[in-house]
Amino acid sequence: MSAEQMTGLGIYLLTETSFQNESNNFLSIEINIPCISYALLNNRYNANVSDKFDDLNFEQSILWQIFKKGDLVTFNKLFEIQADVSYNIFVSNHIGFGLRYRFQYYSFEQYQSLFHSKVLNNQFLIGMMVKL
Repeated sequence: MSAEQMTGLGIYLLTETSFQNESNNFLSIEINIPCISYALLNNRYNANVSDKFDDLNFEQSILWQIFKKGDLVTFNKLFEIQADVSYNIFVSNHIGFGLRYRFQYYSFEQYQSLFHSKVLNNQFLIGMMVKL
């Protein structure tokens, strides 16, 4: 029901680099832009006003019926970009810390031209890693 629940084909770029030859510390940059996605329930106003739910047979698999009613969407209905920049620092051979910045933006036209979702999400994350 939102762009996060879609799967698709698109542009994906991942690059990783280490600043020292024998160091476990590295910087990575990841960018994802879907070009063709499969949206579930993309023509749904709500459960009471929807042609997608009118003809569901509750004696068969509901998931398969909903999947069949999905549609392929491209940039005409969905534009999404996700970008991650992370730096991993190891303070010993087995203990490290990860610093990550995550950016996500999407614009999705869900029900004709009535509902148009726009989401901008920024996250700063810090984590601890243990290498076995």
